[in-house]
Amino acid sequence: MFFREIPTEHANMLKRSIGLMETDDMPPKAEQRYWETKRCCDRIGVELLPNDIAQVAVACGYGKPTKKENEVPTVVQLWRKKQIKAGHPVIVQWLDGEREATLKQVVGATEVVVLLDGDPEERTVAVERVVVPAMAV
Repeated sequence: MFFREIPTEHANMLKRSIGLMETDDMPPKAEQRYWETKRCCDRIGVELLPNDIAQVAVACGYGKPTKKENEVPTVVQLWRKKQIKAGHPVIVQWLDGEREATLKQVVGATEVVVLLDGDPEERTVAVERVVVPAMAV
């Protein structure tokens, strides 16, 4: 249908905007919209910019979050990205329900050490039982 290929740099940006890997096939509607946008930019004598390419993805309906983007990061993932550190407030699923606590440290990929509010002892709990308050639902 199209007589020429989308330049590799633009194709990769468009695929990333859509949420695809660079090795995945380009959806035909995205390719068609790309060439429409490119043609309009050529008519007015401007380069196709990265934000124009992102708008192509949005116009094709790909602006919604991917499954990976919708996942709430675990305390361990936030720790490793240095987005939280020791002393950060957390919520722990404990015996009697949810309890506020303070994060003390991360132990491997599956456990964290917390200090429950009002409890003098630090506790080791499974990472699935701990969330950051801003991310609690």
